[in-house]
Amino acid sequence: MSDRLRKEHHLKIEIIIGYNPNIDIPGIPGADQTLWFVANDLDSITCTKFHGSPPMGIELQVTAWGYRDIDIIDNSLFKKIILINKSKNTFEDMYASIWNDSDLGEAGDDFIGCDTLLNLGYTYNGDDHDIYFKYNPPAVGFKFLQGPIINGTQNDEGRFLGRIITGKKNLLLTSFPYVGKCDPLYHEPTFDNYENGTLRWYNLMQGLN
Repeated sequence: MSDRLRKEHHLKIEIIIGYNPNIDIPGIPGADQTLWFVANDLDSITCTKFHGSPPMGIELQVTAWGYRDIDIIDNSLFKKIILINKSKNTFEDMYASIWNDSDLGEAGDDFIGCDTLLNLGYTYNGDDHDIYFKYNPPAVGFKFLQGPIINGTQNDEGRFLGRIITGKKNLLLTSFPYVGKCDPLYHEPTFDNYENGTLRWYNLMQGLN
């Protein structure tokens, strides 16, 4: 290789791997900050100790991002969740849920609700005063912008990873269960127990107790 070719080849490599902070912004374009993490259930001991379920071989990829100084979404956090089957098994039916512990300041006076038309679950204060927020405490909501993709009619269109797929549709909010740490009826599923842990979560995902 001649010196001239070496220089041209070296220059091409520098252009490819070079970092330009004004152009190369990792994450979601336009977002002020993006976070990403991946998790799986491949550790059988940890998985079983959680709620008694054996591993399924599922990988979870989560991208979280937000924007600053945009009034309408200034206090919003967006999440994209991708589930990947890394096992040799075929899962034909499943439920996907988002868990949250949305304590609004002091947690003892919080209430929850959901709006099925907006695909929105929310938490609000039981009165107009909170020991942390003082008067006029805020509320917080969790909205499904794009649910999992399922089979639909030939006229339906589903969105998946930026693509529109004919004959599919995105699942909307189907249940909104509640658990209370000290509630004898709506108590939290227990750890390290399949019947009172995994199966209870399975019922809760369907809106059952």
